[in-house]
Amino acid sequence: IAECELQETLLESHSKENSALKCQKKQLLKQMENRRKQIDEENVKKASSEEKMGQLSTQIKNMEDDVSELKKEIDDDENFEKLRNESLNQIKSEISSVESDL
Repeated sequence: IAECELQETLLESHSKENSALKCQKKQLLKQMENRRKQIDEENVKKASSEEKMGQLSTQIKNMEDDVSELKKEIDDDENFEKLRNESLNQIKSEISSVESDL
């Protein structure tokens, strides 16, 4: 009888340990699931940030291209103005020459 009582006590003890371990396991699984969700959310945010960075890089490149094109237009305008002034000066010089010949 004493052995049966001992086995019963051991069985109850093991049963309690088993229940505690099952409870711990459930808690750990829940923690793992929460962490997995957190990592998934972080990955989504990271992907979104990387996409935005790509878009910003594209916008910056486009702006740099626009600036380059505007600089070219300014240079073209300045060259045109220079040529126009040279032509005007040449015409003035020719008019002066014609006037002095008269």
